[in-house]
Amino acid sequence: MAITRYSDKELEAELVKRERAKKVRDPLPLHLMDFTALITNVELCILARIKSGRRDTDDVQYIFEDAVEAVYGKGVFEELNSL
Repeated sequence: MAITRYSDKELEAELVKRERAKKVRDPLPLHLMDFTALITNVELCILARIKSGRRDTDDVQYIFEDAVEAVYGKGVFEELNSL
């Protein structure tokens, strides 16, 4: 892949992205994890499925996000999305 295929603006954006990635901290689990939101969301998803018989396709995503935030903290996705 030739570098000449990319504009200066695209190359500069890639450099900025790489510099941001260098500043992101290694994921370290919290010393005191709070699973309250995760447990609540799982319970709500289960109850919704029982009551309606339908499965919300976003349930898995919400549960995943709650689990990651419980282990790594509330700001983890903002940090990842900044890359």
